[in-house]
Amino acid sequence: LSVGAAVFWAIAVVLFRVAGEKVHPLGVNLFKNVLSLILIALSVPLFGQRFGSELSPLQTGWLFLSGVIGIAVADTLFLDALNRLGAELMAIVDCAYAPSVIVLSMLFLGERMTPVQAAGVALILAAVLMITVRPAAIRLPRQALLAGVGIGAAAVFLQAAGIVVFKPLIGRTTILWTALVRMAGGVVGTTLAVAVHRRRE
Repeated sequence: LSVGAAVFWAIAVVLFRVAGEKVHPLGVNLFKNVLSLILIALSVPLFGQRFGSELSPLQTGWLFLSGVIGIAVADTLFLDALNRLGAELMAIVDCAYAPSVIVLSMLFLGERMTPVQAAGVALILAAVLMITVRPAAIRLPRQALLAGVGIGAAAVFLQAAGIVVFKPLIGRTTILWTALVRMAGGVVGTTLAVAVHRRRE
């Protein structure tokens, strides 16, 4: 399942890059989120599940907030960075996702990092830093490169934050309901961003 998720995400990133050549990141993200919300909602009865769960209103609110952070905000930043850096460089920056999850889990969930994990985090961060301190082989102005890496790193960190927010709720309700509530947060957050954006026309 993990490998399958990675493969589908890689395909999606390439399609996002193509779409980003003509459509603003907010527009791409809003379309993605609305379409995803519709498909997830259709999947709930298709797989014999019901709308609603045993989660409390507060817990459902945390799921919704997770979607606002990890889907509305983070994915928009991700798409912006993808347009700036291209798929290859963004793939390197995206590697910072795992260290972000580990660090945030340590800070807020009380988890501990093993020596192997610590070494992995160091290697990943070194790879991200290398593309900023040795840009000779990269056909981007240094300022544009730093901006893209900064926005991409912020996107990855917020994606990780969105995961950590709802991680304690995993297993307490169905996967589809979790995805539906988070995507609803993503749709609401992105819609509000589009509504106030100065170039929404």
